[in-house]
Amino acid sequence: MMENKYYTPSLEEFHVGFEYSYKSNLWGYLDCTKGYWALVEFSAGSSEGDLSEIQMIQNAIDSESDDIEVRVKHLDHEDIESLGFKLVSSDWYHNNNDENPFQILKSYNKENEYHISSGTHEHNKTLFNGVIKNKSELKRLLKQLKIID
Repeated sequence: MMENKYYTPSLEEFHVGFEYSYKSNLWGYLDCTKGYWALVEFSAGSSEGDLSEIQMIQNAIDSESDDIEVRVKHLDHEDIESLGFKLVSSDWYHNNNDENPFQILKSYNKENEYHISSGTHEHNKTLFNGVIKNKSELKRLLKQLKIID
């Protein structure tokens, strides 16, 4: 079982559309209410003040200070369901499309490891087997596999 629901991402994980949360203990920084986490999508655009979004993220990742913090939620049940899959049993999800069925199976023995397949549960074709750390990674992968638009 995962010890922490969140982790600090590396800068390499960021791409346009990447979902992350940040918290600022500085008043008015990046439209974040002091001391509260804000969920945002990375846009690679500029932010308020003198720092760009990417500079703010890099500073938060590198800093030992709690003035600005960045975190990402590990992939979980709600994330998978929000992308059109339903829990069938235990850690097995199905997209409920009889004409073009896809499944996602979470590994029992490896953290963040998932198996994505097409076809029926009995007769399926593996499309992906590996680590998916967060919702943004799953969403990107499902688009690459042409499972979602």
